[in-house]
Amino acid sequence: MKIKDLADGVTYNFRIRAKTLTYGPEVEANITTGPGEGAPGPPGEPFISRYGSALTLHWTSGDQGRAPITRYVIEARPSDEGLWDILIKEIPKEVTSYTLNLEMLREGVTYDFRVIAVNDYGYGSPSAPSPTIS
Repeated sequence: MKIKDLADGVTYNFRIRAKTLTYGPEVEANITTGPGEGAPGPPGEPFISRYGSALTLHWTSGDQGRAPITRYVIEARPSDEGLWDILIKEIPKEVTSYTLNLEMLREGVTYDFRVIAVNDYGYGSPSAPSPTIS
């Protein structure tokens, strides 16, 4: 489930329960938005190079936080939706560029991309969005 328009650093209370024939017991949890203490800082703003049917995102590493960076995640935001989706989630820590085939994207839609570093403390703050690309 995606929930939009949450403020960073705010604790929200979520409750959920399942229904088969009747509703089951409610489960409740407090979730604080944003990166946890010790998580990495944002990578540098990605820039994009395009070659034929592929595009490559390039970025620079940011502050690693309290533990070494273990991987990177690329998110994309289609112009017709406005919500960030994880596009690639297992980019090795030593990589600062990633090439993807344009067939992964919808034709005629513009996209923004951003990069997030991950360490043992969790997901860090995202980079600034890339320039928009069609």
